[in-house]
Amino acid sequence: MSNKPCHVLYSPFVFARRSLEITYNAKAVGTLYFPAHSTPSIDEKKSIESYHLEIASLPERYHPVTICLHIHDVRKGVGELYFALGYSVVTAGDARDQKFTERFYRILSNHKYAISNSFGSYALYATEMGVPFGLYGTEPEYENKRDPNIEQGPYRSYLDTPYYERAIELFGHLPTEEVTPEQLEFATYYLGINTGISRTQMASILYKSLFSWLILKLTCRSETDGTA
Repeated sequence: MSNKPCHVLYSPFVFARRSLEITYNAKAVGTLYFPAHSTPSIDEKKSIESYHLEIASLPERYHPVTICLHIHDVRKGVGELYFALGYSVVTAGDARDQKFTERFYRILSNHKYAISNSFGSYALYATEMGVPFGLYGTEPEYENKRDPNIEQGPYRSYLDTPYYERAIELFGHLPTEEVTPEQLEFATYYLGINTGISRTQMASILYKSLFSWLILKLTCRSETDGTA
């Protein structure tokens, strides 16, 4: 266990949304669907046909459904498969892009509901914004190829964490018309909104760390020069 101090960061996503004044649009229609996504190390093997059948079974009030894909799946050609089935497909793009957060929230604000078959950060962002979110459909079929931090092969251990078990309790159904107080409390806690340090505190911590690093570097250089 490390003895280094740990600070909770107020969600940069939420800070950006509020700064940009992007809010839930009560007149929005349809559902934004976030299929469980892959990573360079983990494949998601659930078939597009399975997703399609589940989406087709959604009650009418959740239609039309727009598919929101992670950039990894876009690059793997998954978008074309959904296009071929007649879906509108969107993406916020690469998370390293300066406009990523704004694009994400602009897309989200155009929909009345959000759903997924896996609980991810998008669920927290949607809930905090006031967009009703729910889990729907069978779980993803994750296959870990080379991530050393989790079990190799079928990856399911995430289901057994207290965090995920509580998420299923709160969101394990199709979204209702409004975010519940319990759902909002959950999202608020994990986004660090009420517990995160302020911008001033964060700046102070970062600058102190920078100065400590510079002093250490200069000290090491002086000792090296003196030895030489």
